[in-house]
Amino acid sequence: MIARRSDQGNTRAQLSSIPQRNQRINDGAHAAYEVEARAFARVDVNKSLEKLNKIREHIKLATSVTPELTTSELPPRPQMIVGANLTCKRRCFFRLLAVFSIFDTDDEYAKNSSCPAKQDNKNCPSSLHCSSFKGVCEALCEACSRLDWKIPTKIQIAALPHALSGRDVIGLAETGSGKTAAFALPILQSLLDTPQKLFGLVLTPTRELAFQIAQQFEALGAGIGLVVAVIVGGVDMTTQALALAKRPHIIVATPGRLVDHLENTKGFNLRALKYLVMDEADRILNMDFEVELDKILRVIPKDRRTYLFSATMTKKVAKLERASLKDPARVEVSTRYKTVDKLRQHYLFIPFKYKEAYLVYLLNELAGNTAIVFCATCNGAMQIAMLLRQLGMQAVPLHGQMGQEKRLGSLNKFKSKVKDILVCTDVASRGLDIPHVDLVINYDVPSQSKDYIHRVRLWHSFPSFYA
Repeated sequence: MIARRSDQGNTRAQLSSIPQRNQRINDGAHAAYEVEARAFARVDVNKSLEKLNKIREHIKLATSVTPELTTSELPPRPQMIVGANLTCKRRCFFRLLAVFSIFDTDDEYAKNSSCPAKQDNKNCPSSLHCSSFKGVCEALCEACSRLDWKIPTKIQIAALPHALSGRDVIGLAETGSGKTAAFALPILQSLLDTPQKLFGLVLTPTRELAFQIAQQFEALGAGIGLVVAVIVGGVDMTTQALALAKRPHIIVATPGRLVDHLENTKGFNLRALKYLVMDEADRILNMDFEVELDKILRVIPKDRRTYLFSATMTKKVAKLERASLKDPARVEVSTRYKTVDKLRQHYLFIPFKYKEAYLVYLLNELAGNTAIVFCATCNGAMQIAMLLRQLGMQAVPLHGQMGQEKRLGSLNKFKSKVKDILVCTDVASRGLDIPHVDLVINYDVPSQSKDYIHRVRLWHSFPSFYA
């Protein structure tokens, strides 16, 4: 239940007797109590004092079992936050609210560590030095410069020489490693040499990733008149059919909707296709697109170049590699579920029933930072977004039950910093490149460690950091 503004005012009046802290409180129990009180004043509804007394009882019980309750002040814009760590035997009163991550983006780190390969130049192939995109034509180099892509990533260093020489490529790399440029630059360079409509096809598992890849193609091809069409579900098929009738150079699509057009859109075919890219192939296969992939592979030319990128090499991916690639160059820069060095990770043990209070408190104390809050369910994401909005925060939801236009609208508002809080499900955890995220809060902690890794890698900001 969400408090109205009048309720919030009454709550604050009732809490006016709580003394304000004039100096840092060293006693852990009192510090934790004030955290609860301040957060609760912003969130609770009618029975505020009664619930505050329950909070007090929880904290007293915890500290009576073990006095080692450690907290640290939450400064307005911290570089590091340590949450309350309750080593309490009575853990039934407490649940893990959130694992939250703060990204330290100091300029010195950006300058010295912006390219992982920069730290290991001996592994860089001579044909592509870390400091430039050698082998790429001047027009595309200028486009990279406009996008401030000055230093290739590891996957680009490993894959570009093979792709530019005309070989099929299978690349194993994590989200945020710069894969899009690794396959987009060779395709566009070949397109400049032999201009043709319906030249390349990029398959992705999700709609949001499709739009993101299309945007990067458009940015790279802005100076050469590149036409890109995005074909995904949730959008009117007639509108998409009109876009396909214009015969774009590049199609970025999800497998299901592309098959719909191949079967139902008159005059549309891919018989002249020269390049096929399957991005996030492991996730495409995990989402049961195998039948659609098989249909697509049957109707496109066998004489083509194919690039397959995946975070992991599963049996399904290996089978797809054998079916679709010819003598591929294999490049692997996967970090095997490793977080980046500048990621500061912390956790809070708190009363489960007051998770919302702690969430609001954290976001208020870190006001001015961009934050992503991950929830386990669509309903949970929607409820948290509504709660934060009612409290005057600039929050937008993003989940699978939203229409495509609303999903894109939420994502674009967050990327453009119109809104500074994105409340989402794991629909946003893989593949998306969201720049300049200061804080990730796992409101619902994922059950799989790899899902946690994908969540905290959303902060990738090209070209300063690579996760």
